[in-house]
Amino acid sequence: MPGFAKGISDAERRLLRLCLGLAVAGGCLLAAAAAAANYPSTKPALIVPFRSIGGVKVGESMATARKAWGKPSSCVPTESCSYVGRNGQAGFSIQSSRVDALYIEINLNNFKHLSWKTPLTAFRTAKGIGLGSTLAQAKKAYPHLRFALGTYQLNGPKHSTMSIEFENGRAAEIEIGG
Repeated sequence: MPGFAKGISDAERRLLRLCLGLAVAGGCLLAAAAAAANYPSTKPALIVPFRSIGGVKVGESMATARKAWGKPSSCVPTESCSYVGRNGQAGFSIQSSRVDALYIEINLNNFKHLSWKTPLTAFRTAKGIGLGSTLAQAKKAYPHLRFALGTYQLNGPKHSTMSIEFENGRAAEIEIGG
């Protein structure tokens, strides 16, 4: 460190370099934490077909949904809330002040380099299906899964659905609707 901290010993200089290195590493950790800060924060990370994702249920109030998932990246009170992270996003839509649909998805901006490295891959059904699952795995877990309107759908009670979109052979979006 020429010209910097003149008159200090080699030991002090090594300590200073270590401190600067730790400060840079700490900044990187803070940046990584900030990048993940807008994903839904919930446990358990369970998808219940036709009903819920990560503790947010179709039919509940927006306030209850926000309490379960935490602060969103953006929210339009009469329409939707989104939780956007580096490699994916989650959200819910609102109709008549109630959660109407929920989704989780990986970032689909670059189809050649889809990244499955996102906390959202932790969300799974009781049968193990989540983002990154293959079509074969989904069909085995849910034999009634059918292709309709450009996506694979599972129909439930009272017109409820679970839709799974696949990109490069893997589940890239899961939506629950009522």
